[in-house]
Amino acid sequence: MKILLFILFISFHLSIYATEQFPDLLIIGNDTIYLKSFPLASLGFEVGPFGNDAPNTGCWRGYHATWRLVNYKLYLDSIIACNPLDGTIDPIEYLRSNGYEPVIENGLIFADWYSGKLIKYGKFSWKNKIFLWSHWDEDEIDLDDIILWFDEGYLVLNKL
Repeated sequence: MKILLFILFISFHLSIYATEQFPDLLIIGNDTIYLKSFPLASLGFEVGPFGNDAPNTGCWRGYHATWRLVNYKLYLDSIIACNPLDGTIDPIEYLRSNGYEPVIENGLIFADWYSGKLIKYGKFSWKNKIFLWSHWDEDEIDLDDIILWFDEGYLVLNKL
């Protein structure tokens, strides 16, 4: 019993890192940036676009979203399942089914709900179809990793 208590005590004091999450994508012109920020999650819906079952520990949300920056505004373009068998979902219908009426401009959903920072992955690479990056905590965010700030979907600070 003492050994079990000792192991539990030690495990609570060790620095434990969770699996990094599959990134959202931000498209600006011809550039694509991998995001550590998830603007869709800020809506706080109880049920995710593909339910609440995570296909793996690298995608607790069950989806990843593609965003676009156009004319100083943030837009939601698509929502894709982390499990390829689940495919995609119509983001307009998803928002409406959760009681949110989206503002649609040129076929994209204006992210007027989002106020906050977008953070890019610092060290990130693609190798053998596996994402690799170094872990860092929210408290350790380098100011250089915060690339864009938004207020109700409008860009207010650009550090690109």
